[in-house]
Amino acid sequence: MLRPAASAGALPATKTRTRSPPRSCPPPRGAASDDDDDEWRRRDALAALVSAAARRVGAALEALVRDATARDATARGVDEAPRIPALLDERRCPLCGEADSATRFVWCDDRPRVVDAVELADFVLARLRMATPDAVVAMTLVYTLVARRGPIVRAHSARPIFLAACVLARKIGTDADIATPECSAALDDEFTNLSALLLARLEEQLLELLYWRIPLDPEVYAACARALGLDLG
Repeated sequence: MLRPAASAGALPATKTRTRSPPRSCPPPRGAASDDDDDEWRRRDALAALVSAAARRVGAALEALVRDATARDATARGVDEAPRIPALLDERRCPLCGEADSATRFVWCDDRPRVVDAVELADFVLARLRMATPDAVVAMTLVYTLVARRGPIVRAHSARPIFLAACVLARKIGTDADIATPECSAALDDEFTNLSALLLARLEEQLLELLYWRIPLDPEVYAACARALGLDLG
């Protein structure tokens, strides 16, 4: 079984924060020129700060959403699109409140840019203290989901799926006793609608979509690491 770095143990305590009322989707992004300038500034800042794992995982997540969007453009009928459970659909079960500082992560209105996905990956991997092997396990679960269920990773479902995969990966990859409330507490200052109960339900929903079967073959994880360009060490 893949193991995280020795320094990765129990999650740090996170301050409790008053939750904001839920909302469905954020307002559309601003003018294209403003978006371009903002993207380049964020790219420059992220390039010096985020880990290789966050960059690779974020790019892979964005690619999955892009591929699903491209399939939609060529689909012949609505029956070709996979059904997304309500818990994994942020149009119905948003992770962010109205005043949430992580609203830039919500992609209901538009396909995320690579920088958006890298920011998301960097935030989640850091808060859950995920080492590179943990990140590989998480993306293996996401890729397995797509293989079994089709292009289900959409702009409005990518975040819940990724969060659930990361929490499961964190639990799989360590001997430490990590509880779901610890994970939700590490994330809910940004994802203000996220509770321990909701996170537990997201984990269960992902496992149901995976038919409660997680890949056991080490070569599956090694192949994912190669595809991501990451070294398991």
